Amino acid sequence: MNMTNRSLITDVNINEEFLTCPYDYYDYELHNVSVEYNWKQAVQKTVNNIVRECLSIPSIDRTHGCILKLIGEYWIRLDRQLFDSLQQFFTVSAVIIDHLMGFLMSKEDKGSMDTMTLSNNVNAGDELIMEKVLLEVDEQLLETYCEVATDYFVGNNKEIPSQIEVIDLMNAKRYVRFLT
Repeated sequence: MNMTNRSLITDVNINEEFLTCPYDYYDYELHNVSVEYNWKQAVQKTVNNIVRECLSIPSIDRTHGCILKLIGEYWIRLDRQLFDSLQQFFTVSAVIIDHLMGFLMSKEDKGSMDTMTLSNNVNAGDELIMEKVLLEVDEQLLETYCEVATDYFVGNNKEIPSQIEVIDLMNAKRYVRFLT
């Protein structure tokens, strides 16, 4: 782990904020590029709200129509001016909504959202699985996210999760890190 990553882990407030929306800090901390509020941050925060609310609905009541309505309620609030063009807004919207629908329809009631709505902590038997839906993931972000998430989880739950799953919505990928 490099020093930049370590500085993220030592500040609890930044730790929580990073786990909620890594795009607030990722470019600034890891690439030394100043960050203004942008479409990635807005979309990630929208996705967080949708996932949190959707997972509060029993899986038996989660229909395609129900989830589409929920997505629509949040998606309409996105500021289209944050995108480079209307075409980018529609392209990102189509991809994210499609992959988010697939993910949410596949979720079963195995666990509940934690108070930070950072992830879905699934208790599958004796396993604790930390799950997070992110907009887009590259290897450096994935590594940093898993390190920060592990430290955060241990600090708040006094145990290490058996795995961390990160869902990359832009690329329809699921990354799994086994920790125990």
